[in-house]
Amino acid sequence: MENPSLHSGTHSGLHADSCCAARCQVDVDWRVGVALESSECKDLKEPYVTLVFKVGTDGPHSEVEAQTVELSVAQFQEVAAQFKEMARLVDLA
Repeated sequence: MENPSLHSGTHSGLHADSCCAARCQVDVDWRVGVALESSECKDLKEPYVTLVFKVGTDGPHSEVEAQTVELSVAQFQEVAAQFKEMARLVDLA
């Protein structure tokens, strides 16, 4: 059983109707929670981060679909560091 989200947020990037490529990121929602137990462990109490990437398609019938990723805190910190490095490299270009 999981605890309702402890923290959550959203980061709006582009609007679905302003995508400039075939597919682009429209929005990112995030949530931090604690998994209290699993089928293998009755006393888990493990924090996790859920990211929901909303991806839009360009064209006359643009649609937005959500891709959900659930990560441990350590995995999230690694992904965040990789995104920071990508942003740094884009700024250099």
